[in-house]
Amino acid sequence: MKLADGIRKHGFIRWHERELLVGHAWLALALIAAVMCFASLELMFDAADSALARVFSGLTFTLFALLTVAMLNRFFARLVAAQRASAQAICPHCATFGRLTLVGEDFGHVRVQVRCRKCGAQWTMDGR
Repeated sequence: MKLADGIRKHGFIRWHERELLVGHAWLALALIAAVMCFASLELMFDAADSALARVFSGLTFTLFALLTVAMLNRFFARLVAAQRASAQAICPHCATFGRLTLVGEDFGHVRVQVRCRKCGAQWTMDGR
């Protein structure tokens, strides 16, 4: 979910928590896929003289290896986005974290204008 949509719908702190939870869910899935990857690799080396079983195990290994890499990529993307946003969610005037309201956004949802709920200060956050 984009930063502006998340702030508008859930508030910053809940958006941040959801991003971290979804990111860690991708990590858990990546670990499961990695275990399946190594299990298929073991089956490939333990396969009898059947060439078909080795080919199938090799294809299964390749599939799970690609899935693991893709899931890790999604995990890191979510983690970096949440970290980047949280570093910008501190009010420059009163140092309050995450208590902000969305004021405006540009056309591409790249930058969002926010206001602190405690002191009313405004600043721009980069939503990439």
